Amino acid sequence: RAFHSSPDWMSISLLSDGRYIDVNNTFLDMTGYSRQEVIGKTAIDLGIWAFTEERDRMVKWIAEDSEIRNQEVTFRMKDGRELTMLWSSDRISFDDETCILSVTRDITERKRAEAELAAEKERLAVTLRSIGDGVITTGTDGHVVLMNRAAEALTGWTQADACGKPLQEVFHLLDVSTGQRAESPLSKVLVSEETVGLEDSTMLVSLDGTERIIADSGASIRDAENRIIEIGRAAVRERV
Repeated sequence: RAFHSSPDWMSISLLSDGRYIDVNNTFLDMTGYSRQEVIGKTAIDLGIWAFTEERDRMVKWIAEDSEIRNQEVTFRMKDGRELTMLWSSDRISFDDETCILSVTRDITERKRAEAELAAEKERLAVTLRSIGDGVITTGTDGHVVLMNRAAEALTGWTQADACGKPLQEVFHLLDVSTGQRAESPLSKVLVSEETVGLEDSTMLVSLDGTERIIADSGASIRDAENRIIEIGRAAVRERV
């Protein structure tokens, strides 16, 4: 009952020649094959493995180690669709035969979402690198998450060195009129619904001691439920 009701694709096949002894309903629903088409056939007969070398490698591993856990493989359905799957298998004894019990989970949509997210991050990174103003983003705890190249040039910090450090350490501000440490816009941004700007007399002191009078603004970054997830995206430019 557990075998046939599992939401994952499950199968039992002979280790010796790979012939299917049994498959569950999810296997049939996903692949598009009928039970009559599957039982007694092999995955190679059905063309299920998109890359037969993957199958050969997995069978060798399970013959040597008796189990495989969460290996990413590509399976081909009856209609020609190729899905990315996580494949786990155990060597078992079934009706006095040495068999492979396989559990397979479809991760195609997850992989597609990961690829789309990676592409979106790359587009964002390219956009930020091309912006002439310095851009710094922090988490709600005030630690730097991201900097673009212009911000690196203005502060003297690299993205790698600044990441995880408090904004006040990287974004060293002075009040020109008093010479005292200027307030970071971070606390104001946390309670403001609008963009927050610095005073006109604010100076940025870079890592090497270079002093620049700057214009700056900061705003909160909110999720779909209007919760603050990041702070800043501060646009910084040197006043001329």
